[in-house]
Amino acid sequence: MKRSTRIEKIADINQSHEQQAGALLNCARSQHQQQEQQLEQLKLYRQEYQQRLQAKLQNSASATLMDDYHRFFSMLDTAINDQAKIVNRSSQQVDSSQQNWLDKKRAVTSMTRAAENIKAQEERVVRANEQKENDELASRLYVLNRAQLKL
Repeated sequence: MKRSTRIEKIADINQSHEQQAGALLNCARSQHQQQEQQLEQLKLYRQEYQQRLQAKLQNSASATLMDDYHRFFSMLDTAINDQAKIVNRSSQQVDSSQQNWLDKKRAVTSMTRAAENIKAQEERVVRANEQKENDELASRLYVLNRAQLKL
């Protein structure tokens, strides 16, 4: 098996790894986007309840109602903070996946370039051998023709 063929097989394997890394990157981006949307929904939900509380406060509210809203906002703020941490981790996962994909892509590019260079070198050797054989054949024919002319 030619060296270029072996290198091409390695390049194909690397290409497969790059595609897998790309799929993982797309998945990480999608999950990150979903996590960001969920965070925004929580913030919007909090804002809506804040407006409801303000409307009820204008109509005078009981201490029990205020206490219930306070507990609810506390739980909602905890959920928002937890979701913000999840968004941060998913952002880090996207960054990590992107770096992994870039590394795989560089490996593919490098291996493909190496395979092309080796193949070009092999083709030059083949052409040089063919030229040498043609030159030798021409030389033999020349010698045969000269020998026949002397006869």
